[in-house]
Amino acid sequence: MRTTNIPLIQYRVKQNTLEYRIKKTVDGFNIPVRFFIDDQQVWLTPEKEWKSHSLNNAQSTIEIDKNFYIDLEKK
Repeated sequence: MRTTNIPLIQYRVKQNTLEYRIKKTVDGFNIPVRFFIDDQQVWLTPEKEWKSHSLNNAQSTIEIDKNFYIDLEKK
């Protein structure tokens, strides 16, 4: 890593879609991150621009694997 900033994943839910992106990183930084959506493991690779992932419903629970040194923020 070339910075002391902790990467930040921002996410929001719109209808049945999870939108997510990563902030506070250097250009070109990407890493797959394990999410738990409704207790099911899903690997997503956030980028600086918003990406999307389909959800079963808008009330889905969304968590990040605690083993990743990444902050999570709901928008």
